[in-house]
Amino acid sequence: MVRQIRPISFDSFAAMAGYLDRWAAVALTNPEQWQAALVDSHAWLDFAPRNQALLLSYGINGPAAGAETWRLVPSSEPGRPCAVRADEHGYPVRVPITTSGVEPDPFVGGTRPTRAVVERWEWRQVFSIDQLARRPGPGTLTPLVIPDELTGPDGTAVFTSAVTRVVTATVRGRLPKGTDPYRMLADAAGRLPRSADRPELIPTLREQVAWLVAERVDHADGIELPSFDPSQIKPRERWQRLVDVLDPARRLTAALGSVVGVDLVRSSIPRMQVIDDRVVPANRRHRLPAATLDGLPVGQWVTVGPYTANEWLARGELGSGKGAFLRLNKTAYVVAVENGDQTQWRLEDVAARTGNGRLATGTSRSLDDARRDVVHALAGRYPAITTDTPLVATPAATINRGGTMQLDHDIATLADSDTYSRDQIIERLGDRLTDDDRTRLVTADPQQLARMLGAAGITAATTVAVLHADGCAVDDIASLMPTLGVPMPSAIKVLNQRWDVPMVEAARMMSATGAEMREAGCNAAEILAYRPESVLERLGRDPHLWELAAGTMATTGHTPAAVVSHLIQYAPTPECFAAGITAAIDDPAAGLAIASQLRAQPDRLAATAERYGLAPGETASILREEGAPTAQIVATLGALCAYDDDAVQAAWRGDALEPREVGVESTVRPGKVTTIGGNDIGTAAELLAVLPLLVRMAANPPELFDLFLPPNQQFGLALEGTKR
Repeated sequence: MVRQIRPISFDSFAAMAGYLDRWAAVALTNPEQWQAALVDSHAWLDFAPRNQALLLSYGINGPAAGAETWRLVPSSEPGRPCAVRADEHGYPVRVPITTSGVEPDPFVGGTRPTRAVVERWEWRQVFSIDQLARRPGPGTLTPLVIPDELTGPDGTAVFTSAVTRVVTATVRGRLPKGTDPYRMLADAAGRLPRSADRPELIPTLREQVAWLVAERVDHADGIELPSFDPSQIKPRERWQRLVDVLDPARRLTAALGSVVGVDLVRSSIPRMQVIDDRVVPANRRHRLPAATLDGLPVGQWVTVGPYTANEWLARGELGSGKGAFLRLNKTAYVVAVENGDQTQWRLEDVAARTGNGRLATGTSRSLDDARRDVVHALAGRYPAITTDTPLVATPAATINRGGTMQLDHDIATLADSDTYSRDQIIERLGDRLTDDDRTRLVTADPQQLARMLGAAGITAATTVAVLHADGCAVDDIASLMPTLGVPMPSAIKVLNQRWDVPMVEAARMMSATGAEMREAGCNAAEILAYRPESVLERLGRDPHLWELAAGTMATTGHTPAAVVSHLIQYAPTPECFAAGITAAIDDPAAGLAIASQLRAQPDRLAATAERYGLAPGETASILREEGAPTAQIVATLGALCAYDDDAVQAAWRGDALEPREVGVESTVRPGKVTTIGGNDIGTAAELLAVLPLLVRMAANPPELFDLFLPPNQQFGLALEGTKR
């Protein structure tokens, strides 16, 4: 049975407030209803207080989440996630929308990219557990587990101690005398107003806050929830006062959870969270945020400072003087910091599952010594590390014009010549190889060869050239390049230029992101062929962009069903959804049939029918022939006919329609789009514009791709002192 067939939407605060006014006038009229609302709100503690009030007003039961969040939960059907019924409308809640940007980087200077900026707030739809076609499987919704110390023999003392810490850290001013946790919580609630224009909570409501916090950790047994009669105040003030109670209750509950080490406001459903990439998680020991690490160049030492001891301490480091960072690959980096007469360095990997990310440490006499010590300690693990890896502050044209750089150039030239052989490599490396190394190098596999070249001081670019000349298989080089420190965009180009691997296949082999594919030079068609979600999840609400994207997908190997599935998942509005389907699938019957098969929402089916130019009766005929559920057809006709019952019934009967045979094949049909809106969809700048280029922190970074391709021009340019 359909729970919610008509959409709910608010186009302004006044519309939402009016809706809550009407609800409060009938649902918050006596103390029993008020108490029930407070207790029921605990099912959505991870929502903001006003969203909790909205969820109460909708009358839903149990947990609620967006359609994509429900798909994270395994259902009772093996191998299939939970899914919302196709004929359901969600309930609107207000959520933050994040955007990418840059900000000053306090660690290495300059700026760093960030994806943790809240750009605006939007209404998004959530669905209750009752609206699911496939329900969660046994044990998939994890209930809150209260720590043993709170429930054991000393639970009351632990609870009182935790409340004291929470109140001390949360509110200012004198605390009430005594050790009564409920009195302390009630006093704290009175000092945490929701906003400056809201009145203080009366004593009864403060005590309700204290009860809600205590009840969350099973410490409200034997204590009754204080009674409050809302009938004496206006409906608008009723729900506002309810939010005034829910807000401090949620804040104090969250603070209590931080003290006892449990997230007390989490949902039983796995949530998609806004990740702040500018800070280091509390349970990690590495001190470089992801936003800063993403901006560091691979294989180059970046120097910072000098900083004072306090400035280093603000960055989570113990030191005084200069420091240096060296990024090794996507997740690993080395940091060295001067501290008095010594320099401490360490290797960290943010993806490591053991050791809290810290893999190696050491102490050296100076910053330069630390760089050399890092090479000796880590070259076996990271062949890309060499003693000649330049500091960013040093001009590239003046670094080591002879010695290792000349050797590196000679070997690169040999690798790109027709006379390459391993014997010549052994001869050129000379005394940099031991007798055992010479013997092993003759039969070394690609991984051993790369490691030995790195230990001899050969750069990653030249190592790649040698591996190509040596006949290294493409699968082997694809697995080696990340450990060599080759940046992802350069790795894609290398596979394309040296191993003749198509760009899309190269990106797939390297598991590249859409942004990395763009930086490698891939066009919109190539990115959408492998990483359509990287483009679609960033597109705005312009139907033209969705027309371009879906049309591109249709011409790059995606089946119509795959295109429609992506549109169902990412299109933000019915208009964008309809623009994408009509661009990718020419046949209206096929387009509607596929969307119906994949259980698109009725409002999206209606928008698609309108864009195809179908009358309501024609739409009903197509969906009926397809075998769509009656509820889906009726809901679609309702959206097409502005919920006019007479018009819906006429469309269902086929009145005012000329006789027409409509048949839809069960198999999907290929799209025929080649150009849209006069644009070449293979290189549409509008689609590429949504994928930001990766920001690099190095001052005047070299063209990394030039380091990996023949002829070895970078060396000559460096000797001439020329900047590219």
